Amino acid sequence: MVKSGLDDANKYLLYQGEDQNEIDEIKVASLLNEYLTANINLSVLLGSGSSILSIPIMGTTFKEYKNQLVGTEKDNLEYLMGRYIETKMGASDSNVENIELFLSWLSARIEGMAEAELIKGENKIKDDLIQKLLLSVKSGYYDEVNGRVTNNSKKSLPLYRDFISKLVTTRANADDSHDVVNIFTPNYDLYVEKALDEVGLPYTDGFRSGLESEFNIAEYGRRVVDTTKRYRDKWSTVSPFFRVYKLHGSLNWQKDLNGRVKKVYGMGNGSEELLIAPTSSKYADTQGFPFSDLFRELSVEMLKPNTVLLINGYGFGDEHINNFLIQALGRPDFTMIAFIEPTAQQLKFVESVKGRFGAIFVSNAKNPNYNSLNPDEDGNWEYLDNKAHYFSSLIKFMNFGLENEGE
Repeated sequence: MVKSGLDDANKYLLYQGEDQNEIDEIKVASLLNEYLTANINLSVLLGSGSSILSIPIMGTTFKEYKNQLVGTEKDNLEYLMGRYIETKMGASDSNVENIELFLSWLSARIEGMAEAELIKGENKIKDDLIQKLLLSVKSGYYDEVNGRVTNNSKKSLPLYRDFISKLVTTRANADDSHDVVNIFTPNYDLYVEKALDEVGLPYTDGFRSGLESEFNIAEYGRRVVDTTKRYRDKWSTVSPFFRVYKLHGSLNWQKDLNGRVKKVYGMGNGSEELLIAPTSSKYADTQGFPFSDLFRELSVEMLKPNTVLLINGYGFGDEHINNFLIQALGRPDFTMIAFIEPTAQQLKFVESVKGRFGAIFVSNAKNPNYNSLNPDEDGNWEYLDNKAHYFSSLIKFMNFGLENEGE
């Protein structure tokens, strides 16, 4: 049941346990402040929505790809989309907008047919789609950091810098055993690392330092020490400290001939072999090095006592990640605070963990004027457009909570 009484412009919907309550931004900020300033093990999960100002979501890239095709390539894609929506997988995607579902179906078709039977350009369409997705991430990120973007509304990096800075402020009073912040992301872009560099904060991304920076999972267990603050025989660690986990790979990863994963620099230098494509084979892909190690770290951190996971920009479309979250929510001392749009996919996950008090979701409130009898009417939105899921909104809530702390 939804409790009401707030102005439309200042209300959000809080899902927790079995309840849905309308709350204002002051209460959202207070909720965040309560958890983020406590002595807890803090982790963050940032999805593609956090980078949306500079990197389009996959659905937008898919639409652009479909619109640019002509001739035989267009005919082949239309034929394949027609076959796709006739299947069980595509039945729920009649407009063929879900690129992950379509690529999963297309991959299964390629694997299940003989080479001579693939006469509709299946391999080329799959490769071209993945290439276009990768290019959209590369160009979006590198255009911004190299100064080719002048419109501030198309920049993601300032938001990442603000977010990192707010995290530092919230953790200022944490004791020495809770001064590490883990940032998990399936994003390929380098905004988290770039923001940490620009703010001047110590962090590890799992790579050893040096000219040939090589991935080693043991790096996550090491800390930077401040030798100027040594007290007697006790070393003082630099605080706060960040750990960055790129769950699906990164633009600057490359595997050498000996199977070692190294960091490279500059657009076009990364190896697509080390990027997990958005298909149903993602789970199998994560079983190889270094992804199996990264997901093991995710599991370890989620199961630590008194853990809080803050989520933004994640659509709950990755079943492998979702399974770790559901497992963690089985613990009474785990709390997940997720800011959602909400989409059908996100609401499906909300429903799947309904009743677990540690699962907290903040979304746009429902529109009291919504006409459920005519849901497709222009301007007839089921939810208000209060931008609860925006990265900028999360930063505003964090800042607002800090400003009002102690009042």
